[in-house]
Amino acid sequence: NVIKALQDASKDTSYKIKLCYINTRITGTEYRLLYELGKELNINIPFTGLAIAEVSSRIIEEIKNKELFSILILDEIDFLIKQHGDKILYEFTRVGERLSAGSLSIVGISNDLRFKEILDPRVISSLSEEEIVFTPYSSTELKLILEERTSIALYPNSVSTGAISLCAGLAG
Repeated sequence: NVIKALQDASKDTSYKIKLCYINTRITGTEYRLLYELGKELNINIPFTGLAIAEVSSRIIEEIKNKELFSILILDEIDFLIKQHGDKILYEFTRVGERLSAGSLSIVGISNDLRFKEILDPRVISSLSEEEIVFTPYSSTELKLILEERTSIALYPNSVSTGAISLCAGLAG
């Protein structure tokens, strides 16, 4: 798992690195996203009742006061933007202007290769983006992955090689 590898690597530094993974399809709203981020940063934020600007300010103050290097990983970021617009992303990409210490970096994960086309040009200009596109797995790669996972998750010989090959072929 990439996030676990990042967490493990961050322990070997003198920096206060905080990784915050949030699936935006599950959180559903901007407020819930900020609530979950606050929870990850150990900030006491009520489940409802505050203005989004207030919650954002509390998060930014916490990052600054604790000099945190926060990495916010937004899985299915396209879902959040399509549902609620890119205002929160616009704000996050400009957090650096409000921080005298610490930082907030954003990693957006999307299966929609055209996702950036719906973003406001001001958001795109402040992203400092680096796009990484992962090519689909081949049938051979899928077979190797399935063999490895079945050896970990299932009893030995409980799944035939033919069944694994068939699954890999259909998925590939």
